[in-house]
Formats: sequence, structure tokens, C-alpha cells
Amino acid sequence: YNGMHFYVYSVKTIAGKEAKTEIGRIKITEVQGDDVSLCKVTKGGADIKTSIDAGAKLLIMSRD
Repeated sequence: YNGMHFYVYSVKTIAGKEAKTEIGRIKITEVQGDDVSLCKVTKGGADIKTSIDAGAKLLIMSRD
């Protein structure tokens, strides 16, 4: 829903286990359908972009 907040984590596998590190936060600004929403990066924009460009695995988790 509009206004919902999410944490953005970078996920790496270390010694066979997944380790996550918070790299940013996003907020939903517009719901366009059942599986598509627009969001605004509220924290960590540069880190999120760098991770996406590097093909890193990201995990998005609700904080609401």
C-alpha cells in the first residue's frame, strides 16, 4: 500500500550461510498493480545502485 516502508539488504553466502547487511530503505509511493509499485529511496541510494549494478542479491523486507 502507499506509504509502506521497506528495508533493503545485501545478501551474501558466507561459510554456507546467508548473511544480510542493511544497505538502505525505500517507501512505496504508488501501487500500480498486484505485483508492481513505484518507490522512493529514503536511505542508501548510492549503496542500492552499486549493489544492483554489481548484480548482488538483494532482500527487501517490510518494516511496517
